[in-house]
Amino acid sequence: MTRALPAALTLTFALACGGPRTGAAVPAAARGPAATYADVSAVFAMSCATQGCHTGHPPANTPDSFDPQYAYDALVGQPALQVPSLPLVDPGNPDHSYVVLKVRGTASGVGGVATRMPLNAHPLSDEDQAALESWILAGASHD
Repeated sequence: MTRALPAALTLTFALACGGPRTGAAVPAAARGPAATYADVSAVFAMSCATQGCHTGHPPANTPDSFDPQYAYDALVGQPALQVPSLPLVDPGNPDHSYVVLKVRGTASGVGGVATRMPLNAHPLSDEDQAALESWILAGASHD
């Protein structure tokens, strides 16, 4: 019984701490310096512009290309097909950017499709999501 107590306390502590947060909104104060388009396009290339997803011009299976050479013009200020009243990327306003809502998995709250992106893959890391949001918050420039 005495040996079981440390193991039970360790398990209780581990469960209480939980795992890493993924997909939640990152507070503005925690975002740090603004990411650049180069930072964000690297995230797009690894997580979005993959075979059978947001790649090509135009993409075969989706309306939006996240290929670095096309993504800026395809996303910034362009209406989301699922919710035309929202831009895919609204410079200065990540909470009003449909791409961010899709990454967070909260698009259904604005009338969009609830499917979190990237589809059938791990959600973006907190760091990658923070980069996307800080780039948009800083004005989504094409550096």
